[in-house]
Amino acid sequence: MDTHLFRTSQRVGMIGARVTANEAHDLLLQMLLPEPEELYNFHMLRHGQRICTFNRPRCEQCVLNVICNYYQDVWAKGVLSKEFKSWYT
Repeated sequence: MDTHLFRTSQRVGMIGARVTANEAHDLLLQMLLPEPEELYNFHMLRHGQRICTFNRPRCEQCVLNVICNYYQDVWAKGVLSKEFKSWYT
C-alpha cells in the first residue's frame, strides 16, 4: 500500500485510523469494483502527492473536503490557528 493512498484514504474516512496498511489494502479492494481499482489508485496517489500531503495538506483547495473527516475535524472546526493555517494555503 502506497503511503499517499493510505494517508488520503484514512483522512477522508474510507478506512479507520487504527487500520494497518495491509488491512487497508484488503478493505479498499473490497470497496471497489475490479475495473476502477487502477483509476482509484492513480487518482488518490496523485491527490496524496499534490493536495493531501503529509506535512502541509492543502485542505482549502481540496475537492474532497466536503466529505473528508480530517477537514471536518481539524480545519472546519478551527482547531488550527489562523497563523498556522496560513502556512498551508
